[in-house]
Amino acid sequence: KEVLDKKLQMMKHRGPDFQGIEKFDDNVTFGQVRLSIIDLNQRSNQPYTYLHVSITFNGEIYNFKELRKELEDRDYRFDTESDTEVLCALFIEFGESMVDMLNGMFAFTIYDRKKDILFGARDRMGQKPFLYSLKEDSFEFSSHLFSIGVGNKHEINRKAVKKFLDWGYVPEPLTMYSGVYKLKASHYFTFDLK
Repeated sequence: KEVLDKKLQMMKHRGPDFQGIEKFDDNVTFGQVRLSIIDLNQRSNQPYTYLHVSITFNGEIYNFKELRKELEDRDYRFDTESDTEVLCALFIEFGESMVDMLNGMFAFTIYDRKKDILFGARDRMGQKPFLYSLKEDSFEFSSHLFSIGVGNKHEINRKAVKKFLDWGYVPEPLTMYSGVYKLKASHYFTFDLK
Protein backbone atom coordinates (compact mmCIF):
# COMPACT_ATOMS: atom_id res chain seq x y z
CA LYS A 1 0.00 0.00 0.00
CA GLU A 2 2.86 2.38 0.78
CA VAL A 3 4.39 1.89 -2.69
CA LEU A 4 1.00 2.28 -4.39
CA ASP A 5 0.34 5.47 -2.40
CA LYS A 6 3.63 6.89 -3.69
CA LYS A 7 2.72 5.96 -7.25
CA LEU A 8 -0.65 7.68 -6.96
CA GLN A 9 0.88 10.77 -5.37
CA MET A 10 3.03 11.18 -8.49
CA MET A 11 -0.20 11.50 -10.51
CA LYS A 12 -2.15 13.63 -8.03
CA HIS A 13 -1.91 16.67 -10.33
CA ARG A 14 -3.85 14.73 -12.98
CA GLY A 15 -6.64 13.68 -10.62
CA PRO A 16 -6.99 15.99 -7.64
CA ASP A 17 -10.61 15.17 -6.77
CA PHE A 18 -10.26 11.68 -5.27
CA GLN A 19 -7.69 8.97 -4.65
CA GLY A 20 -8.80 5.37 -4.23
CA ILE A 21 -7.11 2.01 -3.75
CA GLU A 22 -8.91 -1.30 -3.79
CA LYS A 23 -7.39 -4.74 -3.26
CA PHE A 24 -9.67 -7.36 -4.76
CA ASP A 25 -7.69 -10.45 -3.76
CA ASP A 26 -4.07 -11.49 -3.32
CA ASN A 27 -3.40 -10.99 -7.03
CA VAL A 28 -5.19 -7.78 -8.08
CA THR A 29 -5.03 -4.24 -6.71
CA PHE A 30 -6.26 -1.10 -8.50
CA GLY A 31 -5.38 2.47 -7.65
CA GLN A 32 -6.90 5.61 -9.15
CA VAL A 33 -6.68 9.38 -8.94
CA ARG A 34 -9.81 11.03 -10.27
CA LEU A 35 -10.53 14.25 -12.07
CA SER A 36 -14.32 14.47 -11.83
CA ILE A 37 -15.93 15.43 -15.14
CA ILE A 38 -19.09 13.33 -15.55
CA ASP A 39 -21.23 12.61 -12.45
CA LEU A 40 -19.32 14.65 -9.89
CA ASN A 41 -20.91 12.63 -7.07
CA GLN A 42 -18.55 10.48 -4.99
CA ARG A 43 -20.60 7.41 -5.91
CA SER A 44 -18.69 7.44 -9.22
CA ASN A 45 -15.24 7.38 -7.63
CA GLN A 46 -12.82 4.72 -8.82
CA PRO A 47 -11.81 1.97 -8.70
CA TYR A 48 -15.47 1.27 -9.45
CA THR A 49 -17.28 -2.07 -9.14
CA TYR A 50 -20.39 -3.11 -11.04
CA LEU A 51 -21.65 -6.63 -10.35
CA HIS A 52 -18.59 -8.90 -10.80
CA VAL A 53 -16.36 -6.46 -12.72
CA SER A 54 -14.22 -3.59 -11.45
CA ILE A 55 -12.61 -0.82 -13.46
CA THR A 56 -10.03 1.89 -13.38
CA PHE A 57 -10.64 4.31 -16.24
CA ASN A 58 -9.05 7.45 -17.62
CA GLY A 59 -10.98 9.44 -20.21
CA GLU A 60 -14.46 10.22 -21.41
CA ILE A 61 -16.94 8.21 -23.47
CA TYR A 62 -18.89 10.69 -25.59
CA ASN A 63 -21.69 8.32 -26.58
CA PHE A 64 -22.22 6.76 -23.15
CA LYS A 65 -25.84 8.01 -22.88
CA GLU A 66 -26.84 6.17 -26.06
CA LEU A 67 -24.97 3.06 -24.90
CA ARG A 68 -26.62 3.28 -21.48
CA LYS A 69 -30.06 3.41 -23.12
CA GLU A 70 -29.25 0.29 -25.15
CA LEU A 71 -28.15 -1.50 -21.98
CA GLU A 72 -31.26 -0.38 -20.07
CA ASP A 73 -33.32 -1.91 -22.89
CA ARG A 74 -31.47 -5.15 -22.06
CA ASP A 75 -32.52 -4.83 -18.36
CA TYR A 76 -29.30 -3.35 -16.96
CA ARG A 77 -29.82 -0.92 -14.08
CA PHE A 78 -27.48 1.87 -13.06
CA ASP A 79 -26.71 3.65 -9.78
CA THR A 80 -24.70 6.54 -11.23
CA GLU A 81 -24.80 8.97 -14.12
CA SER A 82 -21.25 8.04 -15.11
CA ASP A 83 -19.67 6.65 -18.25
CA THR A 84 -17.56 4.44 -15.96
CA GLU A 85 -20.51 2.32 -14.90
CA VAL A 86 -21.63 2.01 -18.53
CA LEU A 87 -18.20 0.63 -19.50
CA CYS A 88 -18.55 -2.13 -16.89
CA ALA A 89 -22.02 -3.13 -18.12
CA LEU A 90 -20.85 -3.04 -21.74
CA PHE A 91 -18.05 -5.45 -20.91
CA ILE A 92 -20.43 -7.85 -19.15
CA GLU A 93 -22.82 -7.80 -22.12
CA PHE A 94 -20.47 -7.66 -25.10
CA GLY A 95 -17.00 -8.67 -23.89
CA GLU A 96 -14.04 -7.41 -25.89
CA SER A 97 -16.22 -6.32 -28.82
CA MET A 98 -17.43 -3.46 -26.61
CA VAL A 99 -14.47 -1.35 -27.77
CA ASP A 100 -15.98 -1.15 -31.26
CA MET A 101 -18.98 0.65 -29.75
CA LEU A 102 -17.00 3.38 -27.97
CA ASN A 103 -16.72 6.95 -29.17
CA GLY A 104 -14.30 8.83 -26.95
CA MET A 105 -10.84 9.10 -25.54
CA PHE A 106 -9.98 6.39 -23.05
CA ALA A 107 -7.58 4.02 -21.42
CA PHE A 108 -9.03 1.51 -18.99
CA THR A 109 -8.53 -1.85 -17.33
CA ILE A 110 -11.39 -4.06 -16.17
CA TYR A 111 -11.00 -6.91 -13.69
CA ASP A 112 -13.55 -9.70 -14.21
CA ARG A 113 -13.68 -11.82 -11.05
CA LYS A 114 -15.76 -14.57 -12.67
CA LYS A 115 -13.36 -15.12 -15.58
CA ASP A 116 -10.26 -14.17 -13.54
CA ILE A 117 -8.98 -11.89 -16.29
CA LEU A 118 -7.91 -8.32 -16.85
CA PHE A 119 -9.19 -6.63 -19.99
CA GLY A 120 -7.80 -3.28 -21.10
CA ALA A 121 -8.09 -0.94 -24.05
CA ARG A 122 -6.84 2.35 -25.44
CA ASP A 123 -8.72 4.75 -27.72
CA ARG A 124 -8.24 4.82 -31.48
CA MET A 125 -6.12 7.98 -31.57
CA GLY A 126 -4.11 7.18 -28.46
CA GLN A 127 -5.21 10.36 -26.71
CA LYS A 128 -5.06 8.72 -23.28
CA PRO A 129 -1.80 7.06 -22.25
CA PHE A 130 -1.61 3.39 -21.25
CA LEU A 131 1.77 2.11 -20.07
CA TYR A 132 2.53 -1.35 -18.77
CA SER A 133 5.27 -3.58 -17.46
CA LEU A 134 5.11 -7.35 -17.59
CA LYS A 135 7.64 -9.20 -15.48
CA GLU A 136 7.94 -12.79 -14.29
CA ASP A 137 5.33 -12.54 -11.55
CA SER A 138 3.66 -9.19 -12.06
CA PHE A 139 1.74 -7.05 -14.52
CA GLU A 140 1.58 -3.35 -13.77
CA PHE A 141 -0.16 -0.61 -15.73
CA SER A 142 -0.47 3.14 -15.40
CA SER A 143 -1.19 6.31 -17.31
CA HIS A 144 2.08 7.80 -16.06
CA LEU A 145 5.55 6.44 -16.92
CA PHE A 146 7.27 7.56 -13.73
CA SER A 147 4.69 5.94 -11.44
CA ILE A 148 5.63 2.53 -12.87
CA GLY A 149 9.23 3.33 -11.96
CA VAL A 150 8.46 3.78 -8.24
CA GLY A 151 9.55 0.70 -6.32
CA ASN A 152 11.06 -0.86 -9.46
CA LYS A 153 14.50 -0.66 -11.01
CA HIS A 154 14.32 0.07 -14.70
CA GLU A 155 17.23 0.67 -17.00
CA ILE A 156 17.11 3.42 -19.60
CA ASN A 157 16.05 2.04 -22.98
CA ARG A 158 18.92 3.07 -25.26
CA LYS A 159 16.94 2.20 -28.39
CA ALA A 160 14.17 4.59 -27.27
CA VAL A 161 16.70 7.34 -26.52
CA LYS A 162 18.12 6.97 -30.05
CA LYS A 163 14.61 7.15 -31.56
CA PHE A 164 13.90 10.27 -29.50
CA LEU A 165 17.11 11.94 -30.65
CA ASP A 166 16.45 10.98 -34.28
CA TRP A 167 12.73 11.74 -34.46
CA GLY A 168 11.90 13.97 -31.47
CA TYR A 169 9.57 11.41 -29.90
CA VAL A 170 9.54 7.79 -28.71
CA PRO A 171 7.38 5.58 -30.99
CA GLU A 172 4.94 3.04 -29.59
CA PRO A 173 5.32 0.55 -28.02
CA LEU A 174 8.67 1.80 -26.66
CA THR A 175 9.19 4.02 -23.62
CA MET A 176 12.34 5.47 -22.06
CA TYR A 177 12.44 2.52 -19.64
CA SER A 178 13.48 -0.97 -20.72
CA GLY A 179 10.68 -3.39 -19.89
CA VAL A 180 7.97 -0.70 -19.85
CA TYR A 181 5.79 -0.35 -22.94
CA LYS A 182 2.93 1.72 -24.34
CA LEU A 183 -0.22 -0.10 -25.35
CA LYS A 184 -0.58 0.98 -28.97
CA ALA A 185 -3.44 3.28 -29.92
CA SER A 186 -6.57 1.39 -30.99
CA HIS A 187 -5.41 -1.79 -29.23
CA TYR A 188 -6.79 -3.90 -26.41
CA PHE A 189 -5.59 -6.91 -24.42
CA THR A 190 -6.81 -9.75 -22.25
CA PHE A 191 -4.54 -10.92 -19.43
CA ASP A 192 -5.40 -14.32 -17.95
CA LEU A 193 -4.59 -14.23 -14.24
CA LYS A 194 -4.46 -18.03 -14.09
